[in-house]
Amino acid sequence: MILQNYIPLFGKKSEIQALANFDVDAARALLLVPALKHKFELNDFDLARINDSLTRHVLGDDHPEMVEVQHDLDTLHTVRDDLFNAYAAADDELNDHMQGGVN
Repeated sequence: MILQNYIPLFGKKSEIQALANFDVDAARALLLVPALKHKFELNDFDLARINDSLTRHVLGDDHPEMVEVQHDLDTLHTVRDDLFNAYAAADDELNDHMQGGVN
């Protein structure tokens, strides 16, 4: 609510980028205000690009490590999903065999 009072101060997207140079947290908070997204007609691609820029600014040299860890996490999620799908298929097959044995 308080941040919405700052919206009239920003006339251009570049002013948010300038704010990020001094206060990254304030810039991120402003981008979370729905009215700001509407005012600057930011789409999801714009928000992702700005968020990536702010993340790089905050993490500096640690950014490549974060990207690698995120990739590892995505790989683990894929493996987990594959395991759950294989389990579900095996469970269905076992239930089918059990139903056949009962009849």
